[in-house]
This record gives sequence, structure tokens and C-alpha cells, in this order.
Amino acid sequence: MVGIGSVCRRDVHGKDGIAAILTAVDDVLPRHVKVHLFGAKSGALAALGGHRRLASVDSMAWDSAARAQRRTGRDMDFRIQHMETWAGRQQCIASSVRPGSAVLGSLSGPSGPRGRLEGDDLVLEALALQYADLVMGGEVEYRDAVHMCRYDGIVAIAKLGLYGWSASMCDDFNAMCDGFGDRVEQLRALR
Repeated sequence: MVGIGSVCRRDVHGKDGIAAILTAVDDVLPRHVKVHLFGAKSGALAALGGHRRLASVDSMAWDSAARAQRRTGRDMDFRIQHMETWAGRQQCIASSVRPGSAVLGSLSGPSGPRGRLEGDDLVLEALALQYADLVMGGEVEYRDAVHMCRYDGIVAIAKLGLYGWSASMCDDFNAMCDGFGDRVEQLRALR
């Protein structure tokens, strides 16, 4: 992965815009290399979330909003509230990007603004993270990973619904996608 930024003061479009930068790096980077945009605004995520090179974004916009609202006395709870609100908005933007986009996984991780993941959500998050690792490692093409992840997700949720969680389920999940069951166990340990 290659980091690009900060792009916080750049327009999305135009000859020096973020889209032009992505086009320029797209011409020189090996096909499997993805990019991370430092300081990407919500508009950039909405406009460029489907770009095949884009793997992730970040921003300190949430902290700027917290500082603007309260100049002093910003305790951790106050800042966390602003961060979770911002992350929730970004998650909505990322989820509205057309299918097949390059936004991988969740922006807020396994303990995002909705709280700790459980059941189906935990299993799907583990599967998405496992396939993201395979894509980033160049072991699987992105479009193939999307297809396989969707199929494996349906099978995993069906198995979980039929049999519930058990130690042998971890082995079944590992047989579906190498390391998937282990990833589920890691996320379950975070609960």
C-alpha cells in the first residue's frame, strides 16, 4: 500500500485534484498496489470511493469539529463522541458507493460506532478482513475476492444460523478461506 497526502486542502477534480493524482499513480504503480489517502474529505470519499486503487482514507476532520465546538475542556468522552459521529457519516458514505468499489472493510474497525460486533456481523467482518489481506498481499485479485467473499459470507452465515458457534466451526471457516476461522476467533476475543 502507498500513502498519499495530505490531500485535505485539495479539490477532488481539476488538473491538481485528488482524482488527477490517482490517475497519475495508477499509470506507474503495479496493478496490485492500493493507496491510502491521508486527510480525505467526505466529498472525496463519495466521489472516489469506487476507484480501483483506493483501499482506505483517514481524516482529522472530527477533531477539528470538536475543537471548534469547545475551545477548552475537551475530555476524552467529548472527543470520542465527535470521532464516532464522524466515522458513522463516513461509513454511510462508504456503504453508498457503488458495488465493486475499492473501499475495503469498515472505516471504524471491529469496535466502531455501533459497538462491538457479534454473530453475523462479526463473522462477515472477519471474512472481509481476511479477503482484504489476500487482496493486499497480491494473492487474489480484488474482483475475485469480492465474489468469493460474498459467496463464503452466505455459506458462513447459513452454517452459523444452523449450528451456532462451536470450536469445530472455526475449522469449517478455515477450510472455506485459509485463516478465516482464526480471524473470527481474534475478533471474538476482542468482545
